Amino acid sequence: DAFDITYIANAEAWPLAAWYSSKQGPGLSNQATPSIATTRKGATLIVSPDGLTVYLAKPGTDAIYSMAYHKGISDTPYFPTVFRMIVASMILP
Repeated sequence: DAFDITYIANAEAWPLAAWYSSKQGPGLSNQATPSIATTRKGATLIVSPDGLTVYLAKPGTDAIYSMAYHKGISDTPYFPTVFRMIVASMILP
């Protein structure tokens, strides 16, 4: 299993829900209204339908971060709690 964090430029400075709804591709869906939450550190987040990708943004900034959980050889994620802990403790610049 592995985690990866990717920076995504949001030049239009769209709110996270608007940015999310405008995208298509693996883990993203513009068909459903996203469920939006806030981390303990004040970042806005959206979880992909499969629960393996999280999109985070700090309100008022032009950056979005994608955190993805990549399963290893098994279809079962072995470290979901660690993934959730990393997401919850992210501090965005």
